[in-house]
Amino acid sequence: MRNYESNTSSRKPLAIASLTLFLIGGAIVAVFYGDQVVAFASGQILGSADTRIQKRLALFEQEYKKAGRSPAELLDVVESTRKIVQLMEREKPASAEVYYYYSLLNYYEILVRVPLNGPSLLRMTGRGYLPDPPEGMNLAPVSISALAQETASLARKSLAIDPKPAFASRVRAALILGELMATGRTDPNLLQTTLAIKKEELTPLTQQTTDWMRWALFAMQGKSLELEQEFTERKMLVDPVDGSKPDPDSLDANEARLLLSHACFNAKDYIRALNYARQVKYNPNTETIWKVDAARLEGEIFLVQSGPIAARPFFEEALKLNGGKDKFLEDRIASLSPTRPVRTQAP
Repeated sequence: MRNYESNTSSRKPLAIASLTLFLIGGAIVAVFYGDQVVAFASGQILGSADTRIQKRLALFEQEYKKAGRSPAELLDVVESTRKIVQLMEREKPASAEVYYYYSLLNYYEILVRVPLNGPSLLRMTGRGYLPDPPEGMNLAPVSISALAQETASLARKSLAIDPKPAFASRVRAALILGELMATGRTDPNLLQTTLAIKKEELTPLTQQTTDWMRWALFAMQGKSLELEQEFTERKMLVDPVDGSKPDPDSLDANEARLLLSHACFNAKDYIRALNYARQVKYNPNTETIWKVDAARLEGEIFLVQSGPIAARPFFEEALKLNGGKDKFLEDRIASLSPTRPVRTQAP
């Protein structure tokens, strides 16, 4: 009897440890794949796929705003949600809802890979292209333009099947972002689609990115008055005393002024464009990156009004401010010099 009791007690720590590991493993699986596990164990899917997708979309938006959240972890949320949409697609093939979810998930992936912030906005409206993804992302490379093109195509399919769904504003936001990133379209119809979006139908994250898209279209279409009115109403052109932004999701004062300078330039209102650029350039609190863009804008304005000789010093100043390394500015300066034929010595 004693031997039996001794053997039993010796096995208790092992059994307790095994049970503990099992419970911990189960908890981890439940957190990340709870709905799939329940469905597998019971032989049926509990709850609608739509509900499960909505929960994961909300999870993405919560995680997106967390400081230090890695892009790889955010993309994992996107990919796991795509798998649920694939399950929905089996039951609802070629439905407006399925295409909407696919387009929105592409939209979220673009946000992970190309943050829609002040620098990317000014790069698009001023230099005509988006910056490279931030360093240290460690993500498998993809073509942003191809991903964006697919996003727009999926959104169009959704709206073609159901032009007035409950998610109309969200799918239109995906359509606009896709068009901007894929083709740089700036036609009036795209802006009208943007202005028709109802903010109350958007999620907090899509509200923020819709502002970015509207500002980009205003600037590229030369809608300087509309942009100036919005920035004035939101007090975005005022330098705060403590140096903070009036709204964490908005632009700071110098970013707003530069964007207005881009809008005025595209409207051929060169005097106002020059005024806004110089407000940024001669502000002692302006970051170097924006002084570079302000000097570049001066060069673009003088190039149009007075020609290459007048413009060259401003481009060279911008290059010097940027430490002499800026491929875009180097190419811009090179383009100002006329090509001269090479002279050969007479025999």
